[in-house]
This record gives sequence, C-alpha cells and structure tokens, in this order.
Amino acid sequence: MGNNYLDTISKKKIALIDCNNFYVSCERLFNPSLKKEPTVVLSNNDGCVIARSQEVKEMGIKMGQPLFKLDKTQKSKLNKFSSNYALYGDISDRIVNILKRHVQSVEVYSIDESFLDLSDISDDDLTSHITLLKSTIERLTGIPVSIGVAPTKTLAKLCNHLAKTNKDYKGVCNYWEQNPELINNIEIGEVWGIGRRFEKKLKSLNILTVGDFKSMQQFHVRKIMHTPGVRSQLELLETCCNSVVCQFKKPSMITTSRTFGSTVWEPLQIKNAIWTFLENCHKKLNKEKLAANRVSIFVTTNRFDDNYFVWNVQFNFTEQTNSLQSMWNQIVPHLEDIPVRLYYRAGICLYGLRPQSIKQSKLFKETYTDCEIPYVVNKKWDTRREYLTSEFTTKWSDIPKIS
Repeated sequence: MGNNYLDTISKKKIALIDCNNFYVSCERLFNPSLKKEPTVVLSNNDGCVIARSQEVKEMGIKMGQPLFKLDKTQKSKLNKFSSNYALYGDISDRIVNILKRHVQSVEVYSIDESFLDLSDISDDDLTSHITLLKSTIERLTGIPVSIGVAPTKTLAKLCNHLAKTNKDYKGVCNYWEQNPELINNIEIGEVWGIGRRFEKKLKSLNILTVGDFKSMQQFHVRKIMHTPGVRSQLELLETCCNSVVCQFKKPSMITTSRTFGSTVWEPLQIKNAIWTFLENCHKKLNKEKLAANRVSIFVTTNRFDDNYFVWNVQFNFTEQTNSLQSMWNQIVPHLEDIPVRLYYRAGICLYGLRPQSIKQSKLFKETYTDCEIPYVVNKKWDTRREYLTSEFTTKWSDIPKIS
C-alpha cells in the first residue's frame, strides 16, 4: 500500500458504546407513548434540532435545523422537547456506573459515548460479552445502546456505526467477525477525526471510502491532514494510536454562558444573569476541588444586529480563591461599567485553576465589602424552554408517582 508505518498491529480489544438518539431516548423513558412517534429535542431557547428519533430522520429533518424553518406540516407531526440537561446527565452517570461495574477500564468520551478496554476478554467470549453488556444497560436503564469492538478506537467507531445503522447486527458489531470490505466501503465522512473540511478535500481527490483512505500514501495524508490524519489512517490499519484513558483530566478553565430568552437592558437583570453563571461555575469548581486565579466576563448584543456590541473584562483575583462571595465582591465593581444596551448573551469563565490544597499566602491582603446578591422576581434573561419536561430523577418533587 506504499505506507511506511511500523508493524505494530494492535492486539487490543477496544469497544465503543453509544446510546441511540440519547436525548430522545431519555424523554421516552418517562413517556413510553412516544416510542414510535417522531420526536425531537431542541437546543437552548428551543432554537434548533439537536436530537432526532429515527422517525424524524426518515422525515428528512437534519441535525441542527432551526425549528422556525420547518414547515407547518412537519411541525405538527413532531413531539418537541426543550433540552433537559439535568435529566440527561443523571441518566448518563447511571450508564457509566453500570459500565464500571462490568468493565475494568472505562473512558467517558461524551455524555452518550464511552470507550471500553476489553483486552482481558477472550476472543471466543467477546461477542457474547458485549451482547450481555448491551442487554444489561437496556434492562437497568431503558436506554437502547449500540456497541462496536475493534483493535483501535477509530475502527471501533466504524463498527459502532455498522451496529447502529444495520438492523441485522442487533446493536453489536465485532470487527474480527466482519468481512473487511464492509468497513472499507463505508463513506470517508464517517471516519473519526475527518471533519467536513477534510471530507470535502478528500472527496475532491476521489478518496470516497475508508478503503480509499487506507490506500493513500502516508506522505500524502500528512500533507493534507498533518499528524492527526496520519494517526487516523494508522488506526484504520490496526495500529493503535489512542489507548483507553481512564484517568479524568482536571479542567484548565470553567465556563458558563447563555443566550438570553429575550433581549434585556436592565442592569439588575444583567447582574442577576452573571451571578447565576458564577454560581454554576463555582459548583463545578468545588466539585473538582479547584480554586481560580483569574476571571473573564462578557455580555453581547445580538450578533445579527447592525450595531453589534461586545463588552468584556478580564482580571486577576487578589489571591487564589474558591470562595463564591470573594469572587463576587471583586466582580461587582467591574459590572458598574457595563453600558446600557439591549443585551442578548452573557458568560463568565474562571481560569488559572489550581488545586485548593495548593495556595500561596500573600503578605498584604486586600479586603472588599460584601456585595449583595442581585435577586430579581422575573428573570427576563432566562433561557426559553417552552417544552421542558420534569427533572424526573434529580428533583424530589418531580419523581414520578404511582397512583
């Protein structure tokens, strides 16, 4: 094939478990009547489609399509839900906990995907093992999943694609039991790490399938896609470049930002939004047992307005801190400088993060007067979620009751 790569064929067995239409599946858990109905989950402010049931995909509705662009006939057929991230996150945690009880090495890749190292499972037991894992998750959580297993992460992704799109696989696909041509004939855009820009470039060179990409000269791949592209090709050739990493990396920054449900100009509303975002960041900060040294804040008008305006400020805290009140005391004086505009979005970012246990003492300390919390009765800035369901598993008052 003209590729100069080391003869290091992977002996690993890496599985990718992917929850099918995850957000939609979570909503269907508590509304079983939707099982065969066209269902979508919408982005913040109920703007765009971010999750689709199979029935919606068959209607031709694309991922990311704005809701307002759908015609009335399509809209009338859809069951619509606002994003309920508290629910989705909790269901995801339950699935991961099940995986960790059955598999030694689990890498959480996203809210609905995890990589597993199954190298300790014998070849003869591999298919039955992933089949049992699939049925266990579905029985304990009600969420349908697909599993693909292969010698590398990239191949596991492709096997998962086959398991999800071909009903004959019944949700599981073992790379070593497949005809190689099945994977070689998969479209190039399905390869993990090949985004739309590279897909377009490769197709212009008549590289249309996985098999075409595997046959490319390595120097040519490097010229087009640099080192990440070479790694993708090597993984397709069964050389493992990305192992399963179980250790969770500490974040280098923590951010919360939102598009407002409606434009607001009142300073108290803006302060309340930034305080709420700071509270969210602080919860994440404490969860990771970190402290912050620096903060960045921004507010913007609608970017489609003629007079688009951005206000932002960045500054160091007087000392490393994980105190919510201390951070707020230092932020408030800067908020007085925000000019009056019709603002549409805001956000806050904490960075310069260090473990709380590591703290350098200061010879001189600055003191600030405790600033009041900016409470408002009606949060005009709050995200629109017209189709929001209850937090069935994370809020006592929303737990379903059997009558």
